Amino acid sequence: MEYAPGESGVIKAFYNTGAHTGSFAKRIRIKSNSVKDKDFNLVLRGNVFAELELRNTTLFFYDLIPGQTKTFSVPVINQMNKPLEIKKWYFSYPMNADNYFKLNVKVVKGSGNKEFLKFSLTPKKSVYQFRNSSLTVKVQTNSKQVPVIAFYMRLRIKRVVTITPTVLFMYTKINGKTAPATVEISTELDSGIEVKSVKCENCPLKFKIVNISKKDKQILVKPDYTKGKKGKVFSGKIKLVVEANGEKEYTIPVRGKIY
Repeated sequence: MEYAPGESGVIKAFYNTGAHTGSFAKRIRIKSNSVKDKDFNLVLRGNVFAELELRNTTLFFYDLIPGQTKTFSVPVINQMNKPLEIKKWYFSYPMNADNYFKLNVKVVKGSGNKEFLKFSLTPKKSVYQFRNSSLTVKVQTNSKQVPVIAFYMRLRIKRVVTITPTVLFMYTKINGKTAPATVEISTELDSGIEVKSVKCENCPLKFKIVNISKKDKQILVKPDYTKGKKGKVFSGKIKLVVEANGEKEYTIPVRGKIY
């Protein structure tokens, strides 16, 4: 671009906003053969109109319980002059999250005709690798300017039942006899836990359920000398029927010896 002495002209500059919304400032450096000002800067300032604005893209799903649904709503400022529509949604990280969670996203309206994105998340049964973790969800909209919105989900899933130990060995002796053992059962559910029954077929053992608290139980496992033969190694499976968010049977393999 050249100008003769005394001539004037216009420098045209363009800024491609892409997916950016809100205010911006861009600096343009001009080089010339001017004796006084060889280099000078131009600053482009402006504001990009946003069709959709969200106050929050982090969703908190704490105290989730397998099989139960929790919701989280995000307010949306819709400036499209048309209703907001959700085309689809999907987990972008991790890719296999669909195997462990059921997700639903929809647009709902509140007071004053305000729009919200309502997320409904239901963890399935085998979700404990996600107990304290996060998910990323992408939502496709009918906005040309903001076609995809990414949301970050923070998770904490309550343990329905924790049993310790998962395998029981009874080879320890006290005063020449097989030492008793203890099985700990607990839950994080506010409704508590109940041990409905405990048994072990063909095992020379007897059991006593001890209620420590609403959420914590103990099972005292003692050798039954009326059924067990001294010096014989035994093995079997202790079967527990536990009530916590539904009734379920758990199995603990057991091996030991009657002294």
